[in-house]
Amino acid sequence: MLFPTDAYELVHAHPYLSGNSPNANFLLGVQPIKHFYGDQLPEQEWSKTAPPFIVWVPGRDAYDANRPQQVKLTMQGKQRAIEAPERCRAGHTVHIFVKRTKDLACYRELFSLISRFRIACRYALNTTANYEARGGLQDGERDRERYPGLLHYELDLAPYVPVLDVPNALALIDQPAEIAARGIDPSE
Repeated sequence: MLFPTDAYELVHAHPYLSGNSPNANFLLGVQPIKHFYGDQLPEQEWSKTAPPFIVWVPGRDAYDANRPQQVKLTMQGKQRAIEAPERCRAGHTVHIFVKRTKDLACYRELFSLISRFRIACRYALNTTANYEARGGLQDGERDRERYPGLLHYELDLAPYVPVLDVPNALALIDQPAEIAARGIDPSE
């Protein structure tokens, strides 16, 4: 992952949530879950959106220089390893919604969706060493007023994103052969 939105895209596309894998025979009939990132679905629209759905809201980041990473990038047609001197723990609050019912079925559905989401994170991000789930908070009285037809869960999630020395990585851009062959005229 090079950007915080990469984690969102990988998890969103995982068969546990998208339901689109031909190899996931045990997921046949599982409903795809709608996903939104940031302002794609403004908070004032949450109560009007048909559940189930998940909204990733970027939040406070933290930086950690104690765990440098190596990142592999393709530059000049070759796979190169670049040292990342630090990493960003890209803070997100992931809001998970299901339909509220009068019985306990909605709580079971919520826990099932949380489990699907957590397992999708585990597989889509390759390992729990690539992100941190810092805990969650289930529907409170305030949420019952704000989202009367929805049961709501907030999960604090921080994908680890390497901080690269980008100018050095971008300095290795290939030059077109035509210009390189005749040289560069400083007056151009």
